[in-house]
Amino acid sequence: MSGAANTTTQITGTRNAASFRREDRRGFTILGMSPISHLVLLALACLIWWIARGMVNQTLTVENAAEVHFELDPRLRAEWAIVRQPTVATTSLDLSGPSAEVASFASSLQANRGVFRYVYTIKPSDVERLQTDNSDQTMFERELSEFRPEGDTLKQAEVRILEPAAGRVQTVRLERIVIRDVFIVTRDRVVGDIPGYKTAYTVQEGFVLEVAGPASRVRETSGEDGRPTLRVSIVDVNQLVTNKAKVDAKERDAVLRDGFTENVDLVMVEGVNVRRKGTDTAVTQVPVKFTFEALKDYVETPAKDFPVSVIMAPWMLEKGVRFEGVAKQVNVLMLVLRNQVIEFNEGNVSVVLDLSKLQLSELKNIEQPEGGGPGTRRARLTGLYYSLVINTSRITEPRFKREDVSPRQFVPAEEIRLVWTE
Repeated sequence: MSGAANTTTQITGTRNAASFRREDRRGFTILGMSPISHLVLLALACLIWWIARGMVNQTLTVENAAEVHFELDPRLRAEWAIVRQPTVATTSLDLSGPSAEVASFASSLQANRGVFRYVYTIKPSDVERLQTDNSDQTMFERELSEFRPEGDTLKQAEVRILEPAAGRVQTVRLERIVIRDVFIVTRDRVVGDIPGYKTAYTVQEGFVLEVAGPASRVRETSGEDGRPTLRVSIVDVNQLVTNKAKVDAKERDAVLRDGFTENVDLVMVEGVNVRRKGTDTAVTQVPVKFTFEALKDYVETPAKDFPVSVIMAPWMLEKGVRFEGVAKQVNVLMLVLRNQVIEFNEGNVSVVLDLSKLQLSELKNIEQPEGGGPGTRRARLTGLYYSLVINTSRITEPRFKREDVSPRQFVPAEEIRLVWTE
């Protein structure tokens, strides 16, 4: 063709390896960042999320996180006591702050019970108008907001303990301190014996104790008469005598003859103060006086019947009174010194019914003839005793097996009837 140029375009399907590598690198590049950069950004995002999560404020209530305590002002301790409960009262805490710190402090509170507590000090003005019941006790209450918090050393600065809400009332039972005189028990607290001696012991005359303590505790120590009872410690009288002879450099017989006073420990009672009456002097020992009586060689007499004689009042002799119901004989048995057994006979012992002091005017319900004219009169007597008349120059120290028996009231008499004629 004339005047025209042919242009030929040639397209080839062949590319070299370098061209492919350049295109691969461009395919893995997104927004101009490599895969490593993406991983770094992801890690940074997670870190920022974690930090931000911990910085978010939250409010958390931790149950039983704080102990609740009442205490007495020192000026009240001589008048009042707090009745202790078997378990310590607790209450919840409301915490506010960054989540991480709040969670950490809450865990610390649960792991360390009692490290945080609310304390209220009961003051004299708080009890001025308190009225007690029959047990000398009363209830005392206060709002938790009036307590002072203690023990927040585990708390981080970012954590706040919120003020207790109104209406969270805490209570405690109070009781009076009472003072009572003490009955000191020594009976059966001395063991052992001294051969040939009878031991007697008693608290030194004029030594009086009192206890001061919570009313309930004092009642627990009291006997049937209402007095608190304290016992002395058990002591061995043989050991006491041995120690006394050694300390005083005296013969044992001299110690027993003179007797002595020994300070014996008290068995102390928990929860009360023991002191000399009318003082603040605390006492832990009691002076006990020991005396020793040499025993004599007593033996039992043979049982023997003795005739009974009646000792009459003068008016009985005048009226010729006869007696009905009087025993003819009474069986007598006693303890006498061994060398005086031979003296136990009718010459030195007699049984009598002593009516010498009975007056006619003392007789009641006298039976008499109708109309009160001449005739036989009768009177009945009860509650009388046969007595022993003992020659103490021959039987010097008579004794009896039973403590309720004496020469004056040896054995009770049956009903006695007096009969006379007017």
